[in-house]
Amino acid sequence: MVAKQNWGFRKCGLWLVLVNVALLPQRLVDAQESTLILKNGMAVGPGLFTSVSKVDENSISSIPTESRTAKLIDVIDDGRRRTYVNHNLVQTNADRAVPLQRIETRNASLRAIGKNPVAGAQGAVAVTPFDPFGRRVYTLRTAGGLANVVQGITEVSASFVRVEALNLDKANSYVWDMRIALSSIPPDRLREILINNADPTKPQDWLNIVALYSDARRYVEARDMLVESIRRFPELENQRSKVKNFEQLNAKQMLEEVKLRVKVGQNRLAEGLLRGFPLDDLALETKLEVERRLIEIVELQGKLTATKQLIQQDAAAIVRAEDKSRVDRTVEEIDQRLSVHNLSRLADYLRLRNDPALSAEQRVSLFVAGWLYGSGQSDSNLSVTLSAYDARLLVSQYLLSDSPPERDSLFDRLKSMEGGSPRLVAKLLANLLPPRPLPDPNPNKPGRFVVEVPNAADSFGFPTAYSIQLPPEYDPDRLYPCVVTLHETGVSPEAQLEWWTGPYNSDFQMCLGEASRHGYIVIAPHWAKPKQPEYGYTEDEHARVLRSLRDAMRRTSINPDRVYLSGHQMGGDAVWDLALAHPDLFAGAIAIGADTEKYATQYHENARYIPMYFVVGAIDGVPAPLARDAGRQIDKLLTISRNDAMLTVYLGRGRDHFQEELPRIVEWMNLSSHVRSLPPEKIEIVTSRSCDRSFWWLEVPQLVGEKIVNPILFKPGHADIDAGKLTAPANGLKATSFPGKDCVLWLRPDVVDFSKKATFLVKGKRKELDLQPDLRTILEDVRTRADRQHPYWQKLEF
Repeated sequence: MVAKQNWGFRKCGLWLVLVNVALLPQRLVDAQESTLILKNGMAVGPGLFTSVSKVDENSISSIPTESRTAKLIDVIDDGRRRTYVNHNLVQTNADRAVPLQRIETRNASLRAIGKNPVAGAQGAVAVTPFDPFGRRVYTLRTAGGLANVVQGITEVSASFVRVEALNLDKANSYVWDMRIALSSIPPDRLREILINNADPTKPQDWLNIVALYSDARRYVEARDMLVESIRRFPELENQRSKVKNFEQLNAKQMLEEVKLRVKVGQNRLAEGLLRGFPLDDLALETKLEVERRLIEIVELQGKLTATKQLIQQDAAAIVRAEDKSRVDRTVEEIDQRLSVHNLSRLADYLRLRNDPALSAEQRVSLFVAGWLYGSGQSDSNLSVTLSAYDARLLVSQYLLSDSPPERDSLFDRLKSMEGGSPRLVAKLLANLLPPRPLPDPNPNKPGRFVVEVPNAADSFGFPTAYSIQLPPEYDPDRLYPCVVTLHETGVSPEAQLEWWTGPYNSDFQMCLGEASRHGYIVIAPHWAKPKQPEYGYTEDEHARVLRSLRDAMRRTSINPDRVYLSGHQMGGDAVWDLALAHPDLFAGAIAIGADTEKYATQYHENARYIPMYFVVGAIDGVPAPLARDAGRQIDKLLTISRNDAMLTVYLGRGRDHFQEELPRIVEWMNLSSHVRSLPPEKIEIVTSRSCDRSFWWLEVPQLVGEKIVNPILFKPGHADIDAGKLTAPANGLKATSFPGKDCVLWLRPDVVDFSKKATFLVKGKRKELDLQPDLRTILEDVRTRADRQHPYWQKLEF
């Protein structure tokens, strides 16, 4: 896993710099805590609330004081991290009445106090595991050589664990206040630490541990600790009723997991969880909920079986030989693939089948049309729907072909068919299985593949390849969200992949990480060259990432509206740049430990179109990360209300992978508002690199002008692109300015109305056209962009 790897050097900085700076202040225990409810539905907190005018090194080192400057950024400090969002993204600020349980350990009396604080740490040479008393040795490289800092857990709560340098060696004493998550400590070791810290004569110490586990929603551990407490202290027998309460809370938590697994398409796992419930021990309400959900599963399986039987009965009525073979192949396909994920395609057939006016052929036409086109295309003409069956085969062959003459031949055959009209082919594409196969899987890691993209070497001959992990119970008839994750120097794509998915667990025969749990396909492009020290902002790097994504879309069922970029350190630099250079391709971007320069510093205006999530360590180098270019750029993003941006700063942490942030990152990605934006009414984009030339429906084939520069010869500046839809009731588009002589407008129904004459204004020139969907444009667009859900129907060159 990434967590165990060396994250490498960064911009030639030292691993540790010690300077005389103010220590992070102790958290105000008695202060009122708040939770920010954002307009996108996410809850941030609870923690100490404040507002700041800007994000900089001062906002890391202390809670900011009052200022006359407008405070546009709201901050929540939960003791482990500080989260920054624009004030206009906040819907409400709710106070929390009941504080979390906090346990101070005996290590607190040994915390180092002095003038030698750790102000910058870029990574660890080695870190030992915590011992049973909550101590470990953190080895870093300093200007004077290796330094072993003895750390100890001094405070524990559900929201944070305080780990501080201990004053065990006064001759080599560093002051360091680091915060980690409770989940960062292995469960068995956490239990040892808490028990060893508890006074064996004080029942309240043991009840405090129970309360801590309860706050963390770790109800099995809370129950077990309560049982142990009652065993040790018979006077606690009056607490025994809470044992049952924890069992019920755990059952409800398991039901939440069942609902999640059903939602993400892992129905067999959900059923297994339900059948594993100890029904005799559950409260009546919970027992009824489990039984109801099991009944729903049985009923759904019954509906699938019944639907297959109805289809077979109707198909048996077809006797004409030229129709029967294609109908039988369709029936066989439905019998093999019909599932909860595609049953909705047959909704029209199931609704209309019993109409006595329908003939047997018409009923067959209904289920064939539904299967091929999806619901809403209830064609009762069997010859047309069977033509679509043949058309689908030709479409798949076209998308697979690397030969222009072969594609020409396939196109000529397709356009002459009844089922080959542009509108029908667009519907076929939306329900088409991925046309390109995956390579042989890793036998030791089901769902894991390494793919080399054919014919995709870069300008230096470097091949394009990626690693990919499919989620449990992957079904190509379902669309899945996707993470494209970029590794840091010195870290393998496989390790980067497993940061998201977790390693393969042979006992459960699946990956157990957050991305797998939430049903994400994860792609880790082999995007950097061996031993590449830093991101180069080049067209080749962009191409390796985008070609990997498009190839994966040809081989798997990726939802093109829910593709998220992520990366660590150097990979985070690339994510920041790619997201702002191509905001029309992604639903969000997560940059961890990232810095920025060159194009990304010029493109901050493009952030209005893409949600962004930043994670940094407060002492990741000197100067601190937010005092560098990264901080200045994040300031720009956070202080503009139209941007959907969030920053998380981990207190006392340096260069790190921040695995414990992953559950909240996935929660952020799962927000209904974090999907790829539709083509906006107005496109206001900046660009200055030759590969950053296509945005939604506008493409500039060749960018020209002094503002378009090579990354090696980079100089500040950017060119503006100004385009948009014509104001209703006018139907059409305008491209007012762009850095090029020519442009291409790509049209589809969510861009213009194909039923009306359209007007186009390009740099003052006006055209009025009758629009006509074009089959070749649809096929070539899907073949090159690999988006089967949103093909462009017509291409206009100006």
